[in-house]
Amino acid sequence: MSPPALQAAFQASVGEGPSRFSLSAEIELEDGILVLFGASGTGKSLTLAALAGHVRPTEGRIEICGRTVFEASTSTWVAPRQRRV
Repeated sequence: MSPPALQAAFQASVGEGPSRFSLSAEIELEDGILVLFGASGTGKSLTLAALAGHVRPTEGRIEICGRTVFEASTSTWVAPRQRRV
């Protein structure tokens, strides 16, 4: 059995002071297409940026097709261009 296409549990934030936005996300995708939808300002773009590697989460882990691309506890970080997402 192949690994899930995506397993992610992470926290990320952007901004400073009163305009700071914090996100906590948990996603598991066995296969197929991931669709994010919701109201403006709910974290859709931040989630995609974290998965793609354009924003480094503060905590957690992101695994894409069985490959760990981010893990806070071991300081694992794969550059965006190497993630192929």
